[in-house]
Amino acid sequence: MSTNPPVDGPLPGLSLGLLTLVSDSEASTRWLREALGAAGSLRVCGVEPDRLAERLGTERGSLVVIDFSEPQRVPAAELAQRAALALPQSAIVALGRAADAAAALAALRAGVREFIDTEAPPADALAVLARLVQAPAAPRVIQGTVVSLVGARPGVGTSTLAAHLAVMLQEHLKREQRGAALLDLGIPVGDSQVLLETRGSFSFAEAARSQHRIDATFVQSALPRHASGLAVLSLPANVAELRELSHASAVSVTQRLRSFVDLQLIDLGGFANQEFIAQVAAISDHCLMVCDQGAPSVISALELTRTLRARGLRPQLVVTKADDSVDPSPAQIAERLELPLLMALPNRSTALLQAMNTGRLLSQVAPGDPYVKLVRQLLARLLPEGEAAVPAASAPGSGPAAGLRQWIGSLRKGGGRSGA
Repeated sequence: MSTNPPVDGPLPGLSLGLLTLVSDSEASTRWLREALGAAGSLRVCGVEPDRLAERLGTERGSLVVIDFSEPQRVPAAELAQRAALALPQSAIVALGRAADAAAALAALRAGVREFIDTEAPPADALAVLARLVQAPAAPRVIQGTVVSLVGARPGVGTSTLAAHLAVMLQEHLKREQRGAALLDLGIPVGDSQVLLETRGSFSFAEAARSQHRIDATFVQSALPRHASGLAVLSLPANVAELRELSHASAVSVTQRLRSFVDLQLIDLGGFANQEFIAQVAAISDHCLMVCDQGAPSVISALELTRTLRARGLRPQLVVTKADDSVDPSPAQIAERLELPLLMALPNRSTALLQAMNTGRLLSQVAPGDPYVKLVRQLLARLLPEGEAAVPAASAPGSGPAAGLRQWIGSLRKGGGRSGA
């Protein structure tokens, strides 16, 4: 770790872009903002370890500055480590007094790359930041996409939908030596293991404890796999392990996996903790609210939607078990929730149950089933350009499958955040 090198004067034409400062200190914020001047813009993230990964996921910049000045020295070390896990490709920089040996030592142990001395001239700080911005970035093959499915209540079909979406996507991605992962964080625990017949002792809680080990080899060798090649991580059945799993560590796992998995589908069906749901939704590129036409489901969806909207998030609506003879209709539910209706999936409970009882998905047993066809269209409609990707008539080279191919192509280009 190095400190500010002496600089004779300001750096002309310097453009640092966006920096994120993690600090509750007005003095530190004022010093860094004045030091930056016109060379960069600054956003401030409060000292909240449990929400840091969420905040960094929505306020990404090329540099993250952690304030190690008193009285933030103790939480600063943990914040630096969490920031490194949440944004493994970003440079983490410490801010403080170089003469404060305890602060410098804490920053060194936390693994930060540089230390900005607040008692040195501002031009020295700019030189440190410029060196980091101008350094060649490590090659990053994957910038994964995250899609979260928020179930309004247990039993609305979120896990069934997530399993079908994940396997369909994996079957297409593997043709290009690419892959998907299903993170089953829903309640009841382990539904994906039943639906996909995947068994393994390695759980999501174990992944959270082993974040420092997550790399391409780890993802390929440690994660349980479905026959399609889909990686599947479920919550542990052990209640004690569940209690040890913090929201922040769960979000950090997802952020870490972005570097090694092309697309993650997160099943949040039946999860009761709205704070955790909001944190996952905040780092998702697409967020889908899943509910059926039952009054309890709609009411729960309304409560969840209010929670997400308070965070500036607007999910897209998927109505399951849709029946034209039942009110409210999917369109009326969307109007009540003030959400865009992405898809209404038909009630195919009997067909889905029969397929599940044979150990297979409905998409494997009956590819032409109305539910399966609409799930494929749902994948296509997740494109930023929306329904234009799914023509009304299926001609050669068009239709849901073509829309899905376009979506997969957009992942390669790093499509922007939508629906969340």
